[in-house]
Amino acid sequence: MDAFPPAVHRTIFVADVEGFGARRRTNPVQVAIREGLYRVLREAFDAAGIRWEDCYREDRGDGVLVLIFPGVPKHLVAARLPDQLSAALRRHNRGCTEVVRIRLRVAVHAGEVHHDTHGVVGTAINLAFRLLDAAAVKSALAASPGVIALIASEWFFEEVIRHDPASNPATYQRVWVAVKETHTTAWIRLPDQPSPENEVVMTGERRSLPVELTSFVGRTAEVAEIKRLLSESRLVTLTGPGGVGKTRIALRVAAELRNSYPDGVYLVELSGLRDPQLLTYTLAAAMGLPGQTARPAIDVLADYLKTKRVLLVLDTCEHIIDPCATLVDVLLRTTTAVDVLITSRQPLDSTGERILSIRPMPVPQGGEPFGRYDALTLFADRAAVVLPEFAVTEENWAVVAAVCRRLDGIPLAIELAVVRLRVFSLDQMVSLLDDRFRLLTRNRRTAPHRQQTLRTAIDWSYELCTPEEQLLWARLAVFPADFDVPAARQICANGKLAARQILEHLADLVDKSVVVRVETSVGTRYRLLDTIREYGRERMATLGEEVELRRQHCEFYSAMAQRFDAEWLGSAQVAWTQLLNAERPNLRMAMDFCFSEPGEAMAGLTMATTLWGYWLCSARLSEGRYWFDRGLGLLPEPTPIRARALWLTGWFAIAQGEHPAGEPLFAESRAIAEQIGDDSAVAYAIQYLGGLAMFQGDSARSLVLYEDALTRLRTLGDRPGLVIITFQLGLCLVLNGHLDRALAACDESLLINGDNDERWCRGWALYIKGLAFWLVGDYSDSVEMIMASLRMKHELGDIQGIAHCLDVLGWGAAQQARHERAAWLLGAAQPLWQKIGVPLFGAELLQNYHRAAEKQAQEVLGQDTYAAIFHAGTKLTVDQSVKLATEDE
Repeated sequence: MDAFPPAVHRTIFVADVEGFGARRRTNPVQVAIREGLYRVLREAFDAAGIRWEDCYREDRGDGVLVLIFPGVPKHLVAARLPDQLSAALRRHNRGCTEVVRIRLRVAVHAGEVHHDTHGVVGTAINLAFRLLDAAAVKSALAASPGVIALIASEWFFEEVIRHDPASNPATYQRVWVAVKETHTTAWIRLPDQPSPENEVVMTGERRSLPVELTSFVGRTAEVAEIKRLLSESRLVTLTGPGGVGKTRIALRVAAELRNSYPDGVYLVELSGLRDPQLLTYTLAAAMGLPGQTARPAIDVLADYLKTKRVLLVLDTCEHIIDPCATLVDVLLRTTTAVDVLITSRQPLDSTGERILSIRPMPVPQGGEPFGRYDALTLFADRAAVVLPEFAVTEENWAVVAAVCRRLDGIPLAIELAVVRLRVFSLDQMVSLLDDRFRLLTRNRRTAPHRQQTLRTAIDWSYELCTPEEQLLWARLAVFPADFDVPAARQICANGKLAARQILEHLADLVDKSVVVRVETSVGTRYRLLDTIREYGRERMATLGEEVELRRQHCEFYSAMAQRFDAEWLGSAQVAWTQLLNAERPNLRMAMDFCFSEPGEAMAGLTMATTLWGYWLCSARLSEGRYWFDRGLGLLPEPTPIRARALWLTGWFAIAQGEHPAGEPLFAESRAIAEQIGDDSAVAYAIQYLGGLAMFQGDSARSLVLYEDALTRLRTLGDRPGLVIITFQLGLCLVLNGHLDRALAACDESLLINGDNDERWCRGWALYIKGLAFWLVGDYSDSVEMIMASLRMKHELGDIQGIAHCLDVLGWGAAQQARHERAAWLLGAAQPLWQKIGVPLFGAELLQNYHRAAEKQAQEVLGQDTYAAIFHAGTKLTVDQSVKLATEDE
């Protein structure tokens, strides 16, 4: 334990055992818990490279204060300690009875501390303990099946975590913290938040449920009733007006039931989906099912879910209610253990559907004595963020009750109104609301009462905005989901709203709870809640700006697609894929505008084909084909864009195993290209005719076609085309036994690609080299190539590449007589093949090696042992599989 001078800057770590209580420490259970806590902390600190003995430590109430030695880099605390704590806690909990198991809330901060007569003190320590006591971190741990919730101060996150990739900044979510007089923001992470079984975490996308950014208030009866209904029925729909809290309640139920669904709980957000034909693709993507099979997405979903125990949360279905009903009906009829929780303003009207109407929070009706009501608790909780000193007391209880009663206990209306406490007193708020409702009843007598209430609350929020804020609110409604500042500046700046003003007004709308700020893997983004967006669309239409704003939106995202096309084959590939994953609702809306607006179809097909690299990197071949087909159906004329869309459609079709569809597409593309003199399209049509011949087993024809196309692309100097055709030629040569030439072709692909961090093409070139080395008997070089490819494919989120690599590593393990490793590697690949459709390109040569490795491992281990280890492999997440595969090697 270190000694230090009266004032010094230290990294501050505080922890509290959830539910420890304030009982006497002589209680044997309490003693055992505290002793266990210190063992866990010592083990975790030492494993993280932070000497426990060098840290200052003391008990603080039910918690522990640790001041970390100043020689320890702060990034170690963020990068290593959370995961080591999680691992140590899990080991501890496995070895003890339930009564002494530990779940921890942890806070980290840094600042000046000093000694006084009471010991170690300082405002930085006070803040750390207030973070530890924040409702947000308590809610996060309560909703998590894990053993630890970490909250970092704003300073620690911005100065340490955000700049250190090893600290996983993308896994944190920003929260508001209001404890006593402190009003600040902080960042929460759940280090051991488990992914659903067999989940694929695609780059830039979240598969786990979002962390609750504010405390969850009340709704105990509703949560319990939904759980009961789900125990009796496989389809439960939460209905109710906008703003009543359907989504929040559904997410709380999903979080609490997570352990009841061993194959995963999946949130599918549908508010930004406007094209119902994309519904099945959206659900498949949410579950990590790649669009790399030509089978209808509904068939892929049904087959994959046939034996799974899964909860699907379909959020905001009312605008596509009939397609949702059809999809849910198919899934429930073709599976046995899939449950579905719906939020919608109207029921699906499906067989077996149980409906729970979510009503506003209870409010006092007048004359009741001081007491607890959920609506008032919500008001007080959110008011403490606006005015940290605010509390509901016997003196102001009646006025708060009057406000909540005037707002009918509708949560969104209450949250919007609370923001006004910065400007108005409670008494003023009651008076102003009364005025608003008198005006409303004169002007809108026929609307349902609760609809009137919410509309009034939103109207009031709108009218209290400045004219510039009102205009920005209306224009932001053009975004179907979240957006970033550059998009808002480019699209929404016009006329009375200058680009330089956008950020200022956006911040004001966040401050007024109109816009929500969200932290994502691609940085800070913003969104309007669904009800607020609907209101904004009405205002946008009233202003007569809808078509022009959608055109500007389309032009912005078309330009983004063009920048992607110019840069994706390089070091920015992973970052671009992450960004476009986040922007997918906006890309979809832009293309839909083009294909719906007269005269814009060419721009839409251009955009869809410009995104070809994204459809490949993100495993969304089916969605790419959907957009190609929409454009081709509208543009029959022989143009360069049609020729390009035809050979891309054919390529994606044969990559999905739909070989008969390819040849006529390539033939038409080539005919158009020759007619209009498009040498590039001619070369690509010939190239993918070669790919078709390869997959059909016509080796001689495939080599002739590939070499013809290669010569043409060399003449054109087409770098992306050359990078791809050379590794594809390498695969063709591997399957035809020309292994030295295959290695040379892959080396040429790597050489043309250059010295950069590109992942998709480079990963395939290394994988094919690994196959070639395997076939010549150079197993060590084969494993080295496959391992490098696996790391690249995992970084990109290419599950087809990951499956190929895990499978071939299984062959290598069997050849090295590491049969247990072979069993779990082949098991880990199995659920990915189920998602992809066709294993190992459908190549008989490669499948024979898979079967040989499987047979060898079964013979050595025995059928039962092999089956048990194989099954354990199928239960690993992709992250776990890759980590084990690369570390164990």
